Amino acid sequence: MPVRPPIATLALGMALCSASPAWGDDSSPREHEVKAAFVLRLALFTTWPAAAGHPEDGPFRVGVLGDDPVGHYLSEAGSGQTIHGRLVEVVPLELGDDLDQVQVLWIPRAVAARQPEILRATAGSPVLTIGEDDGAAARGTCIELFHETPHVRFRVNLEACERAGLTLSAKVLQLGRLVADQGVPGGA
Repeated sequence: MPVRPPIATLALGMALCSASPAWGDDSSPREHEVKAAFVLRLALFTTWPAAAGHPEDGPFRVGVLGDDPVGHYLSEAGSGQTIHGRLVEVVPLELGDDLDQVQVLWIPRAVAARQPEILRATAGSPVLTIGEDDGAAARGTCIELFHETPHVRFRVNLEACERAGLTLSAKVLQLGRLVADQGVPGGA
């Protein structure tokens, strides 16, 4: 199998995801599948600090808060895959768990009301937080996935990424919509 350059891989992946058929609501299995693909692809183009506190020989952990359909597709898509040379492990999490022990944290709409608490739990840790609630990025997640008929798009909060010590590739920044940080309610 030929090895593709990372930027070409991202462009191809985003193009494939954006070419998805239209759906009528947020409960579409296709939309969940596309969002899962975005989560994994975005992780590929994120750089974590060298001393991130996660064992470099351990799995690349993607946390999913609650019982969310995107989590099912993340498990399916991540099975046998690697990110940054580490095998992907999708970890179901609940509020109150140690949320800073993952590299990526999926914050579904169902728990969005608790986003300030979630972000306080990950504050100062190198965790790529990705939400789907309207305005999630402006309120402090690193990335927000949103539905813009007929595509899934994403917003990026650079300040949130900087607080987490994460760097997104230039290509991700070109493809995403940058949003201003409105601050994390309750401080984080």
